[in-house]
Amino acid sequence: MKSDKATPLLIVIAVLLIANLAATAWVAVKVSSPSTHVSGEQPGEVLPDFITKDVKKKIFNDFQAAYNSGSHDAFYNLFSDLAKAQIDEEALGGTHDQLLSSLGKVEDGVYSHYNYVQRQGNLKVFVLYYAVKLPDSLLGNAGEVKITISVDDEEYGILGAHLFSNSQG
Repeated sequence: MKSDKATPLLIVIAVLLIANLAATAWVAVKVSSPSTHVSGEQPGEVLPDFITKDVKKKIFNDFQAAYNSGSHDAFYNLFSDLAKAQIDEEALGGTHDQLLSSLGKVEDGVYSHYNYVQRQGNLKVFVLYYAVKLPDSLLGNAGEVKITISVDDEEYGILGAHLFSNSQG
């Protein structure tokens, strides 16, 4: 059974981790009234046809492999050149370590939906949402990964990634 003294500390740690990740990995995106794609509802922009079910799975698998590897280089190299130009590699490595120690590895991810965020020049920015299992998490075993991508013609790049627990354990 967990101590009542540990619960507030875990909440503070989780908030700090999320804030730190948001500050380092959420790059090049200023959210301005995004529209969420829900079945039967028209989003502000639809994902391009080349972002298929297989591509969404590949994006998640790439995130999962880089994150779970524990390698700062692998995690940093997950991001596009545009994102890397704005990410402090050392800070990202520290955030990566903190997330691994409190949330553990990501297991089983399933795509759920996306948000259209905005257009930046010729790039369209979307956030892809994945429900995940966090079997070793100190903060609950269900979580979510939000992966921000930029799309240009027939290419995409990863701008940012957020991982968090949905429940308190």
